[in-house]
Amino acid sequence: MSVSDRSEQFDSSPAAVGRARRFLRAILSASDPSNPPAASSPPDPVAPVDGDLLDLLLITANELTTNAVLHGRTDFTVRGGGSTTRTRIEVTDANPRMPQPCLAPLEAASGRGLAILEASGFDWGIERHSEGKTVWVEAATNGHQGPG
Repeated sequence: MSVSDRSEQFDSSPAAVGRARRFLRAILSASDPSNPPAASSPPDPVAPVDGDLLDLLLITANELTTNAVLHGRTDFTVRGGGSTTRTRIEVTDANPRMPQPCLAPLEAASGRGLAILEASGFDWGIERHSEGKTVWVEAATNGHQGPG
């Protein structure tokens, strides 16, 4: 789907969640010079978005990468990119176990990842493949701002 995209691999440590978020901000941000791209990424954004849409995509990506660390327990790859009308983020890990929705108690520290995806207003899905699975989220960049 992507006209242009970039990916980077991360280890399964909790610190990788922040690194993945910074990587995505660098490649998706249309106008944030305070966040230079990761060393392995060229400087031009691949699918420039800004404002609330960028924030919502990064929150959603944070959930996906946190789930990869907590539940996938393998190194994972983050891919971000898009076209002039769509932005897509993918998180791929090597664990074949598919995510399962659950009803997390209010006091629980986890268990809301799929509910957050559903509430985002973005298209999303899960694809199983021979190397594990990919969870993706995709947003229209032409005026769509997630949940209203």
